[in-house]
Order: sequence, then C-alpha cells, then structure tokens
Amino acid sequence: MVAMRWSMRFVGLFSSIILARLLAPEDFGLVAMAMIVVALVDTLASTGVDLALIRERDTEQRLYNAAWTIQVMQNVLVALLMLCAMPFAIDYFDEPKLSIMFVILAGTQIIQGFKNIGIVDFRKDLDFAKEFRFSLYVKLLSFIATVSLAFVLRDYRAIVFGMLSKSVIELVLSYSMHSYRPKFSLSGMAKIWGFSQWLLLSSVVGVVNGKASQFIVGGSLGVTTLGFYYMASQVGSMFIEEIVMPIRRALFPNLSLLQDDEVLAVSAIKILGVVGLLCFPVGVGLSLVAENVVVILFGQNWLDSAPILRWTALFGVVAGISMSLNLILMVKNRVYLSALKGTLEAIVLIPILIWVGKSKDPVDIAMARVLVSVTFLPLMFWFVGNTVNRSMIQLFSPLWRPMLAVGFMYLVDQMLFSGAQFGLFTGLFAHIFIGVVSYLLGLYVLWFLSGQPDSSEKIVYDIAVKLLKKRI
Repeated sequence: MVAMRWSMRFVGLFSSIILARLLAPEDFGLVAMAMIVVALVDTLASTGVDLALIRERDTEQRLYNAAWTIQVMQNVLVALLMLCAMPFAIDYFDEPKLSIMFVILAGTQIIQGFKNIGIVDFRKDLDFAKEFRFSLYVKLLSFIATVSLAFVLRDYRAIVFGMLSKSVIELVLSYSMHSYRPKFSLSGMAKIWGFSQWLLLSSVVGVVNGKASQFIVGGSLGVTTLGFYYMASQVGSMFIEEIVMPIRRALFPNLSLLQDDEVLAVSAIKILGVVGLLCFPVGVGLSLVAENVVVILFGQNWLDSAPILRWTALFGVVAGISMSLNLILMVKNRVYLSALKGTLEAIVLIPILIWVGKSKDPVDIAMARVLVSVTFLPLMFWFVGNTVNRSMIQLFSPLWRPMLAVGFMYLVDQMLFSGAQFGLFTGLFAHIFIGVVSYLLGLYVLWFLSGQPDSSEKIVYDIAVKLLKKRI
C-alpha cells in the first residue's frame, strides 16, 4: 500500500510540476474555485459503501448490488446538485468560465458512479497487489492524458478534461480487472446505509473544514491568490497524506477482523506512534524548507505560495494524527463521534476564518486554520480513548518523544541556517541532512533515557541493528 500511494503521488507530483510550468496561477485558481463547490457537493457521494462492504463478513451478492446502486444514485444526485450550484458559484466568484467547468465535472461524477463495486474485493481479500496495479494504471494513464491536454490547450481546461479522462479510465479498468458485474437492487441497502450514514456526515463536515479557508480566500482575495493558496494546501498535505493514507487503507480491513478490544487498543497506540514518528519531522521539515521546495518544484512564479506552505505543512501534521485516530473510530463503528468533532470544529472555524479574512492576508488564514485544528485535536483523543478504554495520557504517550525531538530539530536548524546564504539545491539538501541527523539524535536520546520502551522507536532501532549486522 505504501508502494502504491508513493508511486501514485510521485506521478501526481510530477504532473503538478509540469502543469505549474505550463499553466499560470490563475488557471489553478479557477480550478480551485470549482473544486471548492464540487468538494462540498461531492461529499454526498462519500458514504463509504466500499468501507461498509469491507467491514461486513457477509459477501452476499445482494450487498454488492445494493452498494453499487447507492453509489450510482448518489453520484447522479451530486451531478444535478453541481449544476444547480453553478450559477451561485459564478456569482460569488464572479467567474463566467466556471460554467463549462461545472458541466464537465458533473459528467465526471456520473461516470464515477457506474464504477465497478467489485474492485472493493482487492482490499477486502487483502490482495493489495491488484489494488496497487489498478490504482497505478489509472494514475499513469490519466497523467498522460492531462499533460498531453496541457501542451495542447495551455489553460485550465487541461486540468478539467484531465479529470474527465481519469473517470473514464477508472470506469473501464474497474470492469476489465474484476469479473463482478453489478445490478440495480434495493435488497440489503439498509444494512449498507446503517454504517454509511454517519460516514457521510463526517465527510461533509470534513470537507467544510478543509475547504472553508479556500472559500474565504477565493471570495475575498481573488483567483490569483487562491491559486497560490491552493497549491500550498496541496503540497502541505501531500507528504503527510502519503504516510497516513497507506496505513489507514491497509490496516482498516485487518483491524476490522479483530474481536479482542485489548488488541485493538494496543494497535491504536502503535499506529499513533508510527504516524507521529514520521509525520512530525516531515511536516515541520517541509515548513522549514518551504521556499526552496516551491521554487525548485514550480518556479519563481509560485514564490508567493511559500509563506502559506509554512503553515499548511504544519496543518498536515495535525490532520495526519487526526486521520489515524479516526481509523479506530471507523473500525469500532463510532464514526458519529468523528462527525460530532468535525461539526463543532466547523462551528468555531468558519467565523474565525471570516474575521481573519478581513486582513486580506492568506498567511493569516492558513495560520488560523492550524490553530483551530490543534485546539480540537484533544477532543479526538478523548473520543478514541473512551472507545478503546484508554486514557488520553496513554494515547498521547507514543507522541511526546517525536514532538520534543522535532523541537530539537527546529532549534538546531535555526541556529545553523538563520541568516546563512545557500543556493536552492545546496540549501535544501543541507536542511534535510541536518534535520534528519538532529531529529534522530534527539529521538533516540529520549528513547534511551525513557528506558528503551517497546515502541515505534524500538521497531526502527531493531531494523537498523539487523541491517548493520548483515553488512558487517
């Protein structure tokens, strides 16, 4: 799963680099405007019927047919809602070009609705090799289509038509790589919907929280600034997501098989330890080298994204921890708690973003988003702690060493590089090298001082020792 996600993300990053050099920030801003509205409406199709099938040990065909029927109905509804939302979006953003984009994206939704539900078996049966091939084929073919369109069209239409081509490719491959042929059926729909209804609400509030800042930026600061903010948000969450999402995607079918609550509780703590060990240095490190990354990947034209990226990278750390906690709630069918947390966060976040948006500074908006998400993270710890019968202190226990170690990494970086002049590539590699060394040094000094507990640090340490012994 890690290989799949990083292969896909590498292709996606390479695509973004090419598109950023072929298209202007205004083009990305236009796409971001459309995607804000699309994402809000699209959540109505995010009921997780695939996850409901994975959780069910029942493999009756009627459940698959019911899940596919729900999928088709919801995507058609989403397409209609997109078309209804189109005039309001055009009026709010004052962009007539959004009309053609909404029509194409509505067609994309309808195509996605008819995707073969049978491919959920790849995860249900833990056949991640097929899952890897399917996802990679879709990504590679859509990459070729989108980049080819960018060379020809040289504007925002390349991205939108690329999304349409991806839906068509995914539809064709889903039926060519799996023999199941779904049929319309209402039998078993209640069983699927019982799990999906809370996942739907959780998805809705998640998208509201995720897109609210872009909505404020687009409405008050214009298409160009939104293009910078959109790119910073994408890059800021990219690396964290590619750590956490493979873990979630691979572990969900495995953890769903667990009957022992004690084993699940231990697993939850281990998952948090691994995520914290990886996410803290990646997020803080990306924040430190934001300017180098933006200029190297996308060019000088995107330099205004760098100050925003410093904060969106930190938001990625908080989001990664929250996604890991949410995995446990999904396994225990407590998604309503995640939905409650997201709703409370949205109630606080949106007024704050509107107030902060008056400053006309996208960095202030990104900063406010981080602070609100940090404020509500303890609530997620409390929900998960009650679910697995563990205290918040026990859940937090695997995270304090990575947090202190990344603080040490930050101090070392500031002492060595503050005011220093380096070339782009030289500076990037120097930051990375010093960051890795100082983080690992701080982490393992704290681990040894803690008595070398059985934790994620021990897993990495044991692997390193084994590798060294083999080489010696």
